[in-house]
Amino acid sequence: MEGLIGPISRKKLEEDEKIVAPIFKVRHFPLSVLKAEGPFIIDSDGKRYIDFSTGMGATILGHRHPKVISAIMDQLNRYVHICAHVGQYDIYTQLAKRLSELTGGILGGTFLCNSGTEANEGALKFSLWITGRHHVLAYQGSFHGMTAGSLSLTSSESVYKKRNLPLLGNVSFIPYPYCYRCYLGLNQNSCSLECLTFVERYFETVRDPEDVAAIFLEPIQGDGGVIVPPAEYLHKLQKLCRQYGVFLVLDEIQTGFGRTGDWFAFQKFKVKPDIITLGKGIANGLPLGAILVKKELIDKLEGVPHGSTFGGNPLSCRAALETIQVIIEEKILDNVQKVGRSLKRALTNLKKEHFIIGDVRGEGLMLGIEFIRNPESKEPLEARSISLELFKKGFLVPVGGTYKNVLRLLPPLNISEELVESFIETLEEVVTKIERRIDYYKEERK
Repeated sequence: MEGLIGPISRKKLEEDEKIVAPIFKVRHFPLSVLKAEGPFIIDSDGKRYIDFSTGMGATILGHRHPKVISAIMDQLNRYVHICAHVGQYDIYTQLAKRLSELTGGILGGTFLCNSGTEANEGALKFSLWITGRHHVLAYQGSFHGMTAGSLSLTSSESVYKKRNLPLLGNVSFIPYPYCYRCYLGLNQNSCSLECLTFVERYFETVRDPEDVAAIFLEPIQGDGGVIVPPAEYLHKLQKLCRQYGVFLVLDEIQTGFGRTGDWFAFQKFKVKPDIITLGKGIANGLPLGAILVKKELIDKLEGVPHGSTFGGNPLSCRAALETIQVIIEEKILDNVQKVGRSLKRALTNLKKEHFIIGDVRGEGLMLGIEFIRNPESKEPLEARSISLELFKKGFLVPVGGTYKNVLRLLPPLNISEELVESFIETLEEVVTKIERRIDYYKEERK
């Protein structure tokens, strides 16, 4: 930490290590937070950072948006907790109705919980309950959470499951359409969606589709490296699911609520899921998750043994309702589309000038930069050194990807173009510095 942070922050982090569970010892940044406002975080030494992590996608309107804070304070003076199993309260119902409206009315039957991982747990249970089937499919590179059921669906890093076995035995993994690093070793320009053929062959040779309840999929993989599938893949997958009566469950925990420039990624890709799960930014920093099911399936949930004591907590519900209102009133989706295009264009131009940038991808303000050591072999270049250099210069940009070689850009959805331009300038400085350390660079230019 020497040289990265000031003395007060360093002391606080050292004290923290003696008290807090050591699972937090390896954080994205050696950051001791004093306060946060808008797109900025201030550390204990008074240094200001521009936050491109937004609590891993949770504070989508930035920190302490005044309208959201005002709504939370108002709710504090009404009631803090009821529990939906004790009695009905209007704010839960209002949010359920609003979420259904945002899907265009195709989804409803909203169940509110505490987080994205809990939403995926519930969606897994709902899928098995409704279909009466016992098996599910998930994707290589996926991240659906850290509790037992959601962890069983996760495969972005094998270490997540280390010493956690046995987990659920009714999950099989299939290749995600990661075109830059195709799991099947194919070239994107000549590929015929063999990764979808893989699913068809799985049904023919491994497990009869009548045994499969659902396929869980992130419309854009987040933790796995901000991987965007071809729209055609999603369309054909939906058709395959319909053919066999398999539920298409979309994990919109990170892609939902405007992150891609639409309310939900399924709208951008023009597919119609059977179930979606939500979390992260839905309440702009307060804990909340949600499950929405296709309208035709709602009646089939009757009697399902499921619940959540704090799910749909009134404070979180008010924050979510106000977050929706702010997105509409402040035309946040327009900003995501406009600034997202500018940012992606600038990153693409940067890629042309620097060989260590192998790929730039994403939608809206969910973007990924994949770093490599060698353009021919695509040998991964771990991105932590790049992230720490950006940290020194006042930017918080987390790392992701199976090889930890992807910078994940998750800025506030209302970020200004000026801050994005500042980021691009700083990133170019850092990339140039890192690139000159790579042996490949030196050898080729002797």
